[in-house]
Amino acid sequence: MALARKILEDNAFFILDDALVFSDVERTVRQHEVLNKFSEVGWQTLYFTSNQDTAKELEDLSGNKLISLEELP
Repeated sequence: MALARKILEDNAFFILDDALVFSDVERTVRQHEVLNKFSEVGWQTLYFTSNQDTAKELEDLSGNKLISLEELP
C-alpha cells in the first residue's frame, strides 16, 4: 500500500482477493485499519473474501455495506 501511494499521485483503487488470509490476528486488524484509512482519504477498495468473519470485520470497520456474491454451481 505504501508503494501504491508513492507511485500514484492521485487516489486510486485496490482489488484484493483474500489478501490477508495467511496473516495473524494482530496483523489482520492493523491491515483492516490501514484499508479503512485509505478509504477515508478517497481510495476505493474491492476486497473479495470467502471468510465471513473477515467480511463482517471490514463491513463494521468501514461502515460500508457488504455485497455478497452468489456461489457458482
